[in-house]
Amino acid sequence: MKKIFALLLALCMVLSVCSFALADETQALKDARSYINLMYKNKPASTPKDYELVGSVPGDGETYIVEWTTDSETITVTREESGMVKIDVDENNTKEVAYKLTATVKDAAGNESSISFDRFVPAAINLDVMTEEEIVAVAYTLEDGATLPAPTALTGTIVAIPSAYSEQYDNITVNIQVGDLADMPIQCYRLVGGSSLQEGDEITVFGAIKNYKGTIEFDKGCYIIDPAYAQSVRTAAFAYTLEDGAALSHESTITGIITAIPSAYSADYGNITVNIDVPGLDGYTVQCYRLAGGEDLAEGDEITVTGTIKNYKGTIEFDKGCTYVKGAPAAEAELTAENLETLLGSLTDESGEFDLNGLMSMIPADENGEIDLNGLFNGLLATDENGESQLGTMLNGLLATDENGESQLDSILNGLFGSEENGTEGSLDGLLNSLFSSEEGGDASSFGDLLNGLFGGNE
Repeated sequence: MKKIFALLLALCMVLSVCSFALADETQALKDARSYINLMYKNKPASTPKDYELVGSVPGDGETYIVEWTTDSETITVTREESGMVKIDVDENNTKEVAYKLTATVKDAAGNESSISFDRFVPAAINLDVMTEEEIVAVAYTLEDGATLPAPTALTGTIVAIPSAYSEQYDNITVNIQVGDLADMPIQCYRLVGGSSLQEGDEITVFGAIKNYKGTIEFDKGCYIIDPAYAQSVRTAAFAYTLEDGAALSHESTITGIITAIPSAYSADYGNITVNIDVPGLDGYTVQCYRLAGGEDLAEGDEITVTGTIKNYKGTIEFDKGCTYVKGAPAAEAELTAENLETLLGSLTDESGEFDLNGLMSMIPADENGEIDLNGLFNGLLATDENGESQLGTMLNGLLATDENGESQLDSILNGLFGSEENGTEGSLDGLLNSLFSSEEGGDASSFGDLLNGLFGGNE
């Protein structure tokens, strides 16, 4: 009996020791989990860029491994050689992505304890590729005191002048309307210069945009730039937000003036390295590394460069193999009812009669002064580097529809032919009357003169 009692007592002691050990391990895991919670519970929920987390935490006499997971397919988790864990988010998400970040702490015996945090990847604010209307819309989502991730440029019409021009400080405060966004004005606070500005003027402004106590505004020190360079300004300024080693995820184009040539043209490799600055933009030099060609380039030349922009050890540069054309790209003309009416108006003389000479001057001629129909059609059908022809671009523009489902072609036809409902006469009526009507004496119409000029004919 004594032996049985002794065995039971020994068994109880062993179980007691094991239970204490298990309790110690469980408490240690809880302590490690609490440590993780203390580290990350107050971190911002917004994670717009990749970030790192600890891969282990110290415990009572041992190190506990921390395994991190997420419930989003757009996020990858990688354990690095340093022991840290990298959370790689998709920085180009077009919509906000909410996800749960979970830390699981494990001990050597395989016991584990977990804790989760709610996080989200905000919609990407790629100011270099967004339209001006999209930039305004995003600016209106800023919290009080927040600023867009990079300075940018917007073109708008002055709709109010809250503070008149100050000669003493050489600035003015104006409100501008971008596009049709009448309910989303942007204030240009203490805009540099502007002594001659007035309501109705269209200006292009560069600066940092923020939410100041509910007012969406360009911060003080903003200034007016040439609208022709607005897109290049946005791209260059946004490129300066890249971290070392990062690159923009898409091809970019910038027009600028060559301000330096760090590496002269190499005939062996057929490239050159130049630095360019966008006119009106100070402090945002972009290097064009090993720019293809460039034997004819010199400081002061204006070039338009296309390629991938990256941050290489602090230098914002187009990567090697970038290409260029001299000068600024030609602006694309938008064909609308208004400018078509202007065109038709330019083809009439002072008395409103059709001006054949005006039309003929717009058609290319060869070296002998003869009408060059081949040149006309070749120009329309010639394709650019993207395989687009001028004719194709024009047709795409004509057929594209707005939010009301109307195309530019609809507006043009309404302007040309008028409206039966309203009894209005279109712009084409006068032109056709001028083209096909003959003079009282029975002379040929202007259209007959045009055909004779185009196709010729011997008597």
